[in-house]
This record gives sequence, C-alpha cells and structure tokens, in this order.
Amino acid sequence: MPQGEGTPKIESTTAFKIPVFFVKSAPNYILLINLIGIIFFQKIGVPVATNTYLFLSFFILGATCVYGALSGALVLRPVAATLFLLTSGFMILSQLFSIGDFSVTALALMIVMQLPYIFIMPDGKSSPGVELLIFRTIMTILAIFGIVQFFSQYLVGSGIAFFIDYNIPKFMAMPGFHSLNAVEYAGSIFKSNGVFLVEASLFSQFLAIAIIIEIIYFKSLARLALYVLGVAVTFSGTGLIILFTAFPLYLIHKKKILTLILFCAALISAPVWAPLVGLEKTVERASEITSPKSSAYARFVSPTIYINKDLFPSLQGIIFGGGAGALPWSADNSKDFQIFNPTWAKLFYEYGLLGTLFYVLFIGYIFKSSPASFFLKFALFVQFWLLAEYLTPPIAHILILSFIAWPSRDGMQKIKDNNYEICKKNKVLES
Repeated sequence: MPQGEGTPKIESTTAFKIPVFFVKSAPNYILLINLIGIIFFQKIGVPVATNTYLFLSFFILGATCVYGALSGALVLRPVAATLFLLTSGFMILSQLFSIGDFSVTALALMIVMQLPYIFIMPDGKSSPGVELLIFRTIMTILAIFGIVQFFSQYLVGSGIAFFIDYNIPKFMAMPGFHSLNAVEYAGSIFKSNGVFLVEASLFSQFLAIAIIIEIIYFKSLARLALYVLGVAVTFSGTGLIILFTAFPLYLIHKKKILTLILFCAALISAPVWAPLVGLEKTVERASEITSPKSSAYARFVSPTIYINKDLFPSLQGIIFGGGAGALPWSADNSKDFQIFNPTWAKLFYEYGLLGTLFYVLFIGYIFKSSPASFFLKFALFVQFWLLAEYLTPPIAHILILSFIAWPSRDGMQKIKDNNYEICKKNKVLES
C-alpha cells in the first residue's frame, strides 16, 4: 500500500518488524508507561521467590527497554556502557574479597537495575519536555487524590479512604512498607499516601520533585499550592529534605535574596506558626533524628553504626565491603534502634570503597552528562542517595531515567534555549 503524501517515512533500524505508527512516538510512550507504572502500580509486587518480591514496575522497565532497543527508540551510549561494564566488573570483584557471604541474587539484581542507564533516546525522536508534562499531570491528579484521601477519612473512615491498602490481595501487595502509617503513634488517622503509593514518605518525595519541576519549568502558583498542601497531609519529612536543600540553592542562583531570607525565617519560626495551621506534627518530625526508634534515626544514624561496627575494624572490609545483600534493612529487635539503609549506606557496606568509587563514577557521569536543570538533578540526587535504599528498587531509577538519562540531548537543550516556553505552551504533547 503506497504511503500517503502526509505520512512520514520511517526507516526500520532493526531486522525486526516494528509497527511504523508506534516507532514514531515510541520514546514518548516509553516515558509515559514507566512513569505510570512507578506511580499508579507502585503497590503491586511480583513474587519471584519465597518471601521475595520485586516491584511490578521493574518488569515494566525491562520490557520497555527491550522494546526501545529493538525499535530504535533507545540507542546505546558508548561511554555509559563502558562505565557500566567497568563498574559491574569491580563490584563483582569486591564480592570475591568481601569479609562476609554475599547473595548472588542481590548482586545480579543490582547490576540489572543499572543496565537501562546505557541507553538514551536519539535526537528528534521524542517531544521536548514530554516527560515533564506527563509527570506534572500525574502528580496533579495524585495530589488531589491524596488530599481527598486524608480529609475523607474523618467522614467515611480509613477503610474507605485507604480502600486499596485494606483490600489489595496479600499475594500481590509489595511488602515491607508502611502504607497505613498513623499521624500519631497508635492513632486512627493515617498519613496520606496518595492512594496509589506504598507509603506517605514516597508520596512526599514525589510531590517534592513535582514542586521543583513546577518552580523551574511551569511556574503555576495554583499547582504549587496544591502540591504543598499534598506534602502537608503526608506528615513526612523526606520530601521536605529535598525542598529545604534544593529550594535555597535555586533562590541563591536567581539572586532572590529577600525571598531566601523570608524562607529561612519561616523555617526558623516554624515551631511557633506550625500549630496554628495544623502542621505541628510535621515540625515534630524534625527532632526525631535523636530518637532510636524513629525513621529519621534509622535513615541517617544507624547505618553509620553498622558500618563502624562491621567494616571499620578491617581494612579488607573497608575496601571490599561486607557482601551484597548483607546490610540489614528492617527493625532488629535485639537492638535499641532501627536500620533503614539509604543508598549510600547499602553501597558502601555491601561493596566497600572499591565498588562505591566505581559506582559513583558511573552514576556521576549519567548526571553530569545531562543538560537537564541542575536543580532537578540535585533534587533527584538527594532522593536517590539519602532518603531510602534506591540502589535496587526501580522507584528513584525511573525518575532519574525519565528526567536525566533517557531524554534526548537536543530535546532538553531546546527547552533551555526557548526559556522553557515549549513546556509552558504544552507543545510537549506534539509528536
């Protein structure tokens, strides 16, 4: 059948027969599918072994990578691929000399999870900024759902407000998360998790990323107000860590010194005004880092205790680590504190200084080579390294891939060159 005059001719880049209509927009669909998967299907886990689950989005990411590579929507990055091979090799080497036993499964999962970084979308194949608009739209919906979820539990009860958490079959629910996390200990009112996310902490982090994107690219006060209210009903400090580190840097860069002074004054005076607007619980979380049973202590203090106790007595342990899968991540009843390993702690504890240095070189190249906004990269850096164990779960990886690693360089540069007008005029939806 001859092509019509208005039908673009797309030449196949592989021996596989890929539908032409899908090849044209495949990069857009890959971004859309992965962002939907990591948000709306975040609660769903796939059992792969006894007491072992993987996020459904892990398999979605794998499938879209395979399709993207076959269709030409994703192409190989030679430097990234070389660094990936070097990093994988030295991380495997570190296991051979680690001071403890290592899990082959944990090592393989870690390596496979980094594999998508060797790809990028070729110039001209995706719409500039489409990933930003997709995420913005999804997070607007999620913020509305989360706000309604929190306040509706006062009227209809938590059983309806958190209907997914109460009714999701156990065999398909991703274990190990506090989906029903009370605002007050042993209370009956729960922190909002945005309906679809595994816990309030993740909801606050995603909203914080949405706020940074809105400030940089779209600048809608109405959306910002919506996101801020969404963060408030999560009663979580992890999203605030992203905001309180990235936003001051943005103000300094923009030379908005007065706004920076007011922002700092608001933070310092928070214990005074927070109770007047119902945010006293959020402010209280800031002091929990000294409490051995708090999540803040588990994230930022207890990992150093394990590293100091298990690795530092041995030079071999410092250099090669304790073995993949060795760092405990749940509460240990024999201790007077909890452990919730952030990425940096898991990386150093399990792969030692050798594996950590090569991984930092690899992921550092991914961040440095991207023309994406420095402030968005900084926000994702804070989330990935400090706020949870994101080395193997796909949660933060998909955000980094979608906003930093995968989008074509010409697309991100076009947004910069046009002062983000492409995003602001919603032209990102054009194929």
